[in-house]
Amino acid sequence: FAVGWWIMIDTAVNYPSSAELNHVFHVCGVVSTVGFILLNVVPLSAVRGDEDDDSCSNAGYKALFFFSCVSLFASVIVSSYILFGVYIVTGKHPVWPGIAVFLQNVFISIGFVWIFQIKFTIS
Repeated sequence: FAVGWWIMIDTAVNYPSSAELNHVFHVCGVVSTVGFILLNVVPLSAVRGDEDDDSCSNAGYKALFFFSCVSLFASVIVSSYILFGVYIVTGKHPVWPGIAVFLQNVFISIGFVWIFQIKFTIS
């Protein structure tokens, strides 16, 4: 997670111009970060379905978990579009800002999978 943000902050400092790195592209990282944080709010028992009652909070946790997964994977898809559609296909130079946006979201998603595996391994 931290490596993804470190790459993006370094790129934003090195390419401050909006012509090189459009500042709207930072939204992908923010959305994936919100999804990453929301994942940590969901207790593991709600995802597993260990609780016998189908309370509203359990359904809410499952919806929150689904929303966090969708936001993370959508951010990876949008960042790949930014890399290929905006930078590579059009021949925009430098290409590194597009690669940085993509790597940021991939590393945040890797952190998501890693945290999720730790949650399942511990219990």
